[in-house]
Amino acid sequence: MRLDLNQYRRQSHLTAHDVDQQQIAAIDGVLRNRILEQVVRAVAEPPNYILRTLGPRPGRGATDRAWIGAVVAIEGYRVEHDVTDRRSAIGQPAGVEATLDWYAVDDKIGAAQELTSPMQRRPPVPSVELPSLEFGLGL
Repeated sequence: MRLDLNQYRRQSHLTAHDVDQQQIAAIDGVLRNRILEQVVRAVAEPPNYILRTLGPRPGRGATDRAWIGAVVAIEGYRVEHDVTDRRSAIGQPAGVEATLDWYAVDDKIGAAQELTSPMQRRPPVPSVELPSLEFGLGL
């Protein structure tokens, strides 16, 4: 009898989380669609924050692929981290996870800038302090 009760609880738990998984998958789909729409719009008619950061679209070859890759990274970051500032491509990160994502996008931007206009690259300047990696060894 106890085994049957445990199996019922397990199945009930799995069923409840199955609904959660379906909701998460639906939300992920909505986010992917929003990012795709933003990318298509930004490539077709680049907003000022893209033009200031990457310059105009190069047109073809490796530079164009790098430029589009940076636009994809920027728009993905903006959607995932709710960046609404129209003056800055990726804004300033808030928190450790956002900071890690911010640096990844900044690297993508830097790679595109090096191909499209190597003399224009500026170093990143996040305003979030990363946690210290120092460990007290007590020596």
